[in-house]
Amino acid sequence: MVVLGMHRSGTSLLAAMLAELGVDMGEDAFGATAFNPTGHFEDEQFVHINNKLLKTAGGSWALPPAVGSILEASQKLTVEIQSSLENRPDLFGFKDPRTCLTLQAWFTYLKTPYFIICNRSKDSVARSLKERNGWSLERGLMLCDQYESRIKDIKEQYPTIPCFELEYTELLKSPVDILSQIQAFLKLPDDGSAVQRASRLVVSRKTIKKVKRKHMLKQAVCHPYKILPFFIGRCAVIFKRLKGGV
Repeated sequence: MVVLGMHRSGTSLLAAMLAELGVDMGEDAFGATAFNPTGHFEDEQFVHINNKLLKTAGGSWALPPAVGSILEASQKLTVEIQSSLENRPDLFGFKDPRTCLTLQAWFTYLKTPYFIICNRSKDSVARSLKERNGWSLERGLMLCDQYESRIKDIKEQYPTIPCFELEYTELLKSPVDILSQIQAFLKLPDDGSAVQRASRLVVSRKTIKKVKRKHMLKQAVCHPYKILPFFIGRCAVIFKRLKGGV
């Protein structure tokens, strides 16, 4: 089962919920952060291989290379890709937004795959990237267009693969309903409590802000360079407001 979606589109929350529903999502390489309070749920092996694919193809998650270049790069990583999928349980999934760019390199080795696509408005994603990375809204919107185009290509290229699409805002508003649909889509056993447990992962914006402040303070003390993009972005916003008299 493959979770697809742009960075900052809610895929981490969705993956955490899938884990609660009983899907093995692998080892979370990054854990919880200020911007992902439930954790990332990105398996270290998959992220490592995706980064290698993109780098070998001459790009990165923020500078997507052409699919043809990624497929060419995958020929050098065939053994690594295959070994990463060995000894996995029957019901397992992986989530890494980079997979929107690299899926074709993985697809040959996936057995009976299912796709779950998490969508979020481009404006919301761009604002989130601005807050996290210090990017301009224009850069975030441009990258959103590229990822959405790749997801569209995937759906057209693999029309027979079972696919479930959801909106991030709807997942936040009606988690029990959406999760019940996902549970049925994946034919997961219903023990009467998994959906309820998973739905409780939705946290309020107030809680998220508290977690962010706590995390940013810790990073400022221990790893000041890690919050530099965020700090620069916030300074730019404040300067722009002052300049405009807002």
